Amino acid sequence: MTTKHALKIGSALYGLAIALALRPHFAGEPAPPGQLPGFATAHGIDAHASTRFYLTIIALTIVVPLLLRPLLARLRPSIAMASWIGALWFATTDQDAPWVIAIGIAGAAAALIPYDARTRFRRADAMLVPTFATLFLAMIDLAPSLSLSKHAALAAGIVLATRLAAGSGDAFALAPLGLLLQAHFNAVHVRHLGWPSLLFAVVTPPILRFALRPRWRSRLRWTVAFVIYPIVALCFASASSKLAAEGKPHGDLFEDAHHFVVASEMLRGEKPYADIVPIHGFIEDGLLDYVTARGGPVSEGRLAKMHGVVSALNAVAAYAVAAAATGSPDVGILSFFLGVTLGLGGGALRLLPGLAALAFMVSAIRRKYPRHLAYAGALVVLAALTSLDFGAYAFVALVAAVLLMPRSARLRGALAALLGVGIAGIVVVVGLASFGILGAFVRTTLFEIVPVGTASSLGLPPLPPAFPEVLTQIFTPRGFALIALAVFLVALAVLRNRVLIVLAVFVVAAGAYFFERQQLYFAYALPPLVAASIFFLFRGARAIAIAALAVVLVAANLTNALITLTALWNARGPLGEAAEVDSVPRARGALFTPGAAKVIEDVDRYARERLGLGDTFFDFADVPNLYFLLNRDCPVRQIAVPFYESEPLQRDVIARIERNLHVRAALVRPDANGGIDGVPNSVRAPLVWRYLQTRFTPDVQAGDIVIWRRVW
Repeated sequence: MTTKHALKIGSALYGLAIALALRPHFAGEPAPPGQLPGFATAHGIDAHASTRFYLTIIALTIVVPLLLRPLLARLRPSIAMASWIGALWFATTDQDAPWVIAIGIAGAAAALIPYDARTRFRRADAMLVPTFATLFLAMIDLAPSLSLSKHAALAAGIVLATRLAAGSGDAFALAPLGLLLQAHFNAVHVRHLGWPSLLFAVVTPPILRFALRPRWRSRLRWTVAFVIYPIVALCFASASSKLAAEGKPHGDLFEDAHHFVVASEMLRGEKPYADIVPIHGFIEDGLLDYVTARGGPVSEGRLAKMHGVVSALNAVAAYAVAAAATGSPDVGILSFFLGVTLGLGGGALRLLPGLAALAFMVSAIRRKYPRHLAYAGALVVLAALTSLDFGAYAFVALVAAVLLMPRSARLRGALAALLGVGIAGIVVVVGLASFGILGAFVRTTLFEIVPVGTASSLGLPPLPPAFPEVLTQIFTPRGFALIALAVFLVALAVLRNRVLIVLAVFVVAAGAYFFERQQLYFAYALPPLVAASIFFLFRGARAIAIAALAVVLVAANLTNALITLTALWNARGPLGEAAEVDSVPRARGALFTPGAAKVIEDVDRYARERLGLGDTFFDFADVPNLYFLLNRDCPVRQIAVPFYESEPLQRDVIARIERNLHVRAALVRPDANGGIDGVPNSVRAPLVWRYLQTRFTPDVQAGDIVIWRRVW
């Protein structure tokens, strides 16, 4: 297709956009007197309005290209097409004809600017995307009465005008740093001022254009790659987070126990693995929270907020993976924002070391630089200590990276990886031994944690719809992730690009977590892989690359992403039903569901009235975080029922409760109220259940659980 034909199609789309924007005019035509009865008449609508609307669509779609024909040869296609497609998007979200017309005319006027080296768009113009993001948020604050589409149109217009005036994408190096003022660590009134971020985005480009010297450009690009882009990714992840929107993190009576109960027991002097078992990995389950707790008040809000802040570093790691894979920081930041639109812009703490290791792996492959495999090897050990699962996936990718090194560098790569793993492993072994838990760590990991994986399995995932109809699911977030997983699994058989192979190996290996728990953690590594794949396709198969890019952009569902971002940015508190529990000191600073809040208050009241200061309870109701919240000792090594389902571990639990005279109560969830994954605890641990029935008796109802008192 020639540029001329593309512009004709674009101008026809612009005509269609104007026609669609006129729909409210036709919908508002009243039924004329004497119109025959019917649906339209009953609703007060002119029955001929729909026909006139359709004829208008036909007319404008044909006439507008004819009117614009004299200009088409003089227009810059990139700007003209972008503005006309933008006008069509605007018309389908906000039927305001004057705005649609203005967008198209403004875009055409900008497209008349002569095409030269100064106004040519390059890869460095990726900086315009985060600049648009900060301006979009600023527009919401400065013009709250306008619609989402008008905020987007204004932000895009300002970015385009500033870019054409500044003359270079490099001049925008400082523009998106307005996100620093919009991140969640600022006070609410500072985050929502709007004007500072707007001025940052508009004023810094022309200043930098005139101040920038040619000899500074290499340093500027280095600063962009290693300082500005990471700050942009981190600050946007912060500004658009649920924590920023609501002001407080959410607490959970089951999931949070993995982290906080282990830390709480460590504060009591207990040793991890020997006295309390971190299930996922020591860093995620206990160590981070223990270090945080030692440095200030111990509360759910403070510890959960620290998890959110550290987990936001996944944004930087994902950016680094794409940048290292392609050698282009600009592709890296575009990959990050692709992840944002797909709902994959963050991730849990357990992902972080694995993604960081992956960045060094692909850098070693692309640059043929074996030393980076040493850093990757050390990070693989850190990944395993953070999460056994993702440590294993990162290790598989590391092996693939070593094997894919050029033959001349393969031995050095293997030695570097072994050196990194060895040094980090020695540090971990020495650290665990110095705390007296090395033996417990090895025994518990091999004979308790690894076998317990079967208790968490949800069985085989359901089959997808029939092929090829299943491909329509690519336009849903879950469908996109699963179809992409299948595509890259198949691609492993034919890929020749070694960087893409390593990325695909990590994604496919992490897909095992989905088949076990049906959770899409692997998907957080997809945006770098997709972005890198399209980047390399543009080098050798441009038509396929353009088609893939079009599919990805549609699947990204930008409109929905902007709706979500607007809702989060406008929030000034809980987005749904939530409650705070200020009466319990350790529960402060967090939001709970009303049901969970009632359980906390009821059990806390029972503990204060019926239990002594050093007494505690045994949780058999899937609410183990109450040990942390109520500052009561966890009397067993495992925090939850699924982790002691084997007969030896059940007998160990019974023995510990039996000899601990401070266990004065038990929390029991009736079978009728469900259980984890729908399996009642009486089925998961029948020996413990029978023991509780002989030594405890129902006493008090607390929410949807029952408190049983111990019978002496």
